[in-house]
Amino acid sequence: MGIEYRTAEDVLDDIDQIFSKLIDEHDLDNNLLERWRWGEQSTRLSWTEEDGIGRNIKALLRPDDDLRVEVQVNAWKDLDREKTEMEVNSDLPEDFELRLWRHETIEVAAADPEELQNIIHEDAFPFVQELDQDELTRQKVLE
Repeated sequence: MGIEYRTAEDVLDDIDQIFSKLIDEHDLDNNLLERWRWGEQSTRLSWTEEDGIGRNIKALLRPDDDLRVEVQVNAWKDLDREKTEMEVNSDLPEDFELRLWRHETIEVAAADPEELQNIIHEDAFPFVQELDQDELTRQKVLE
């Protein structure tokens, strides 16, 4: 069953309002709100903190029998070879960057604005905001 476009737009609008409150309440500078309407319908709030870690919360619509929203978080930090203390493969180019990152699905929930606000404010934001570099457990070489 597909997503009703107007219903999907309403849900994405609600989530964008939740994200806007989060921006105001936590003074999130360098923030970016992005909305995808085609293919994977979603909206995402991204920001970077003084620790150099980029963070985002993504709300992805899931077109099950009932419209559901998957709330995901991501955090990442790019390090150049000179700044990393990690052992690296000597076959890598001298000027590579290493991306440390983490991705988690927080919850899949009904498209209810109150429930989504609670999940985003009380679960997703604190989880991703508190991650430090040591908790970015995945690595990818950026050449």
